[in-house]
Amino acid sequence: MTLKAEPHHAVMDLVSTTASALMDTILDCCTTLGSNNAYVAGCLVLVLNPDHARLLAAGGYDKDRLRREVHERARISGEQVAIRGIVGITAKVGADGFHYITRSPADVEIVVAGGEGGHSGVILPWALHSEAVYEPVRLPGGRIAESLEQFLMRR
Repeated sequence: MTLKAEPHHAVMDLVSTTASALMDTILDCCTTLGSNNAYVAGCLVLVLNPDHARLLAAGGYDKDRLRREVHERARISGEQVAIRGIVGITAKVGADGFHYITRSPADVEIVVAGGEGGHSGVILPWALHSEAVYEPVRLPGGRIAESLEQFLMRR
């Protein structure tokens, strides 16, 4: 996946002991005023460290539930976005009074990466209407790499 994006926003939470508490931290990091998604809904990448991924899984989250919940709960009040933003662009605010930062659960990409500890991240797109591009990594001869080791060895 390639995405024109801002540097990651740190999701630092070494204290939460429940999936619910960790989700609150993640959602707050997804809804940064001043980011592109604060004004124009689009995709995002949630990069979870193994500890955070385990805590969420223990709380009943799989990738589909996580995508749905981020989409449904990562929102900013219309009052906040009405007085900020991008010249010529008005954030879409729903009947419930909120601007949702993603268009659908499919806009939420999830990756588990990194080491142990309480540091995960959210990657928000850079510039308006930035979309992720998916292209398989191919080995010489055209075969798709099935592992990082295959790619590094180029076999």
